[in-house]
Amino acid sequence: MRVPTSACLVVCSLVAGVRMVSGGQYAFTLPMYVKGFWGYDRYTGASTNHEYLSYFDVDVNNMMTNANKVVEDNFLEVINASSFNQVSHDAALNNEGSKMINKMWARDVINEIHSYKMQYIHQRYRSAAQQLLKVPVGNPAYQDIGFDEPLDKMVIYYWAYQLKQAYDDLMLNASKMHTKWGAIKNSINTTMPESEPS
Repeated sequence: MRVPTSACLVVCSLVAGVRMVSGGQYAFTLPMYVKGFWGYDRYTGASTNHEYLSYFDVDVNNMMTNANKVVEDNFLEVINASSFNQVSHDAALNNEGSKMINKMWARDVINEIHSYKMQYIHQRYRSAAQQLLKVPVGNPAYQDIGFDEPLDKMVIYYWAYQLKQAYDDLMLNASKMHTKWGAIKNSINTTMPESEPS
């Protein structure tokens, strides 16, 4: 089933001139750099469709790489935290640590939801790019109705913009709990349990 994006074009016109954050506020060292995001009018100088896509492709791929790494790192963080022994003599601190770990598990569920959203948007972006270049769409389920220029380029911009929003949502969710856990884990004096002898 094809999902038309005609309504999205109205949104595109409303977001012109918007600049989104570049990601420097996140609590992670990310492997790939993602630039800030500008309004559609800042991307209209390309002389070819390939050049136009080059404005977005690197950042789109980098966002997916960073998101996958952060989701995995968050999961490993909560797995590690869940195996800690809380040895503080302050019961309130131990209780706070337990609550934080429970919230980290909830964070990971939300991370997964954001990740699924990003994967869907990424597929829509890739399909729109294939249609712009007039090549067969890899997954027909994501094929959109056809548009003439400049609407075909606005669809590319729309999906790239939506991906950046979903990326920021995921990163902010992941960063918030990561920062809190970093601040509390030493205060509750947690230690890793000794491994059982094999």
